[in-house]
Amino acid sequence: MNNHSKETIRTLIIPLSILLIISAFFSFYNLKNAPPGLYPDEAMDGTNALQVIAGAGPQVFFPQNSGREGLFMDLQAVALLVFGQREPWVLRSVSGVFGILIVLGMFLFIRAFLDGDVSAQKSSQATFIAYGGAFFAATSFWLINFSRIGFRAIMAPAFLVWTVYFLVRALKNYRQKHSSQPQSSTRGAVFLLMAGVVYGLGMYSYIAYRVTPLLIIFLFLLLRRLYALPWRQIMRSFIIFSSAAFLTALPLLIYFIHHPADFFGRTSELSIFATPAPWQELFSNILKTAGMLIVSGDMNWRQNISGSPALFWPVALFFCIGFGGMIAALVSHSVRVQYRHYRQIFFLAIFMVVWTLISFLPVIFSNEGIPHALRSILMIPAVFGIAGIGVYGAYDFLRDTISFKILSVFGILSGVGLIIYAFFSYFIVWAQNPAVADAFNARSVAIARQIDQIPTSLPTYVVVNIPGTLVDGIPVSAQTVMFMTDTYNTALQQQKNIHYVTEADEKNIPADAAVFYLEEQ
Repeated sequence: MNNHSKETIRTLIIPLSILLIISAFFSFYNLKNAPPGLYPDEAMDGTNALQVIAGAGPQVFFPQNSGREGLFMDLQAVALLVFGQREPWVLRSVSGVFGILIVLGMFLFIRAFLDGDVSAQKSSQATFIAYGGAFFAATSFWLINFSRIGFRAIMAPAFLVWTVYFLVRALKNYRQKHSSQPQSSTRGAVFLLMAGVVYGLGMYSYIAYRVTPLLIIFLFLLLRRLYALPWRQIMRSFIIFSSAAFLTALPLLIYFIHHPADFFGRTSELSIFATPAPWQELFSNILKTAGMLIVSGDMNWRQNISGSPALFWPVALFFCIGFGGMIAALVSHSVRVQYRHYRQIFFLAIFMVVWTLISFLPVIFSNEGIPHALRSILMIPAVFGIAGIGVYGAYDFLRDTISFKILSVFGILSGVGLIIYAFFSYFIVWAQNPAVADAFNARSVAIARQIDQIPTSLPTYVVVNIPGTLVDGIPVSAQTVMFMTDTYNTALQQQKNIHYVTEADEKNIPADAAVFYLEEQ
């Protein structure tokens, strides 16, 4: 290891340590109580995880509840085995790990993209932007919330950001091979294989991930231009990457070949083309999704502080600075001339904006709950990456007029302020709001704990009066009680003398039975 590498490692230890501590804190602090309850979709995943443990083994796809890629539930099965408890926080702990991986991946990817390995100034510049973007993500309600909910969607941005990181490392290596510091071509191939495997795993995450091939193709073209790579090298790299990704995703592809209806799931139901005025709906969705970032956000309490913008206003300001600087450089020759000293930042900004726009697609072509924070989850690394560029732009503008000491103190105080605001907004404003308990079916968890105290000699009936997708003839809303009481199949229900019925069968309940009702609040 040369002196430059040792110095780089020493420089990164402190910012990385701080980021990981912040991210881990927000992912796991008080996870047993916030969020309260267990949403039926989370419980359905937990049920599938229990089935994996019971002997079904890991699955690439679970067809129940409109169908879901299986990797998340397979990992939840591991968590249930490790912790030995059948509790909501165990299911959600898997999301916490992926939330941390997103923050770490953002830092490493942005720094790798910007670090030209030519001067201490550029290395410091790269670290500044990488730390800013990752810090904004780590302290955002948007990422904190989905890092604490048992939804598989959190895996999608994690796999994508690590794919991008490995691709940047791979193609940068080939650029260095033609410079004064040659590197092993084997190393580049290893990074390409790692990128392909990680990208292929992302196909097992969330349906919105299927738009990402557009982004990967764009990244190859962008890096070819940035690193002045020959087309032959780009094509060879793309083939290695694609082959690894294809082989990794092949089991899921085989499943879809045999079950083509599961490939689309609810996509056709949620499409804007199922509405009377699809193009009007599309235009409205574009405005609402763009406005979600800085004007008015998701109204669903399960996914957001109802109506709040996805970006806290200081972060939104830096996002606008980063986005505006990129647009100005595109349309103004004089600004482009100034950007010659910031070429890599300019290319990064372009990539982040394209990433954001491609991540819009799964949202704007759907017709349910727009703006939709969950369906927009792929854009998290890009949006906060742009904000990271914006905060560096603000610093670069001010450092000639304000002393470094004053800027440093202001930056530290602002960072502490963001941490305090993140804690307050999530754990006080959101988690303690009664609407959140209702959104996560906290009452169903309370009923399940009551049922667990009833002796098996007494027949217990759960009347499910909440409409929804049927799972084995019972609405999916019953899954919360089923998971918590470990009665997800007929054999377990008979063993524990617990019975699930709909309103139509209520008349057949014995007079001496304990009866609980699951009804809409």
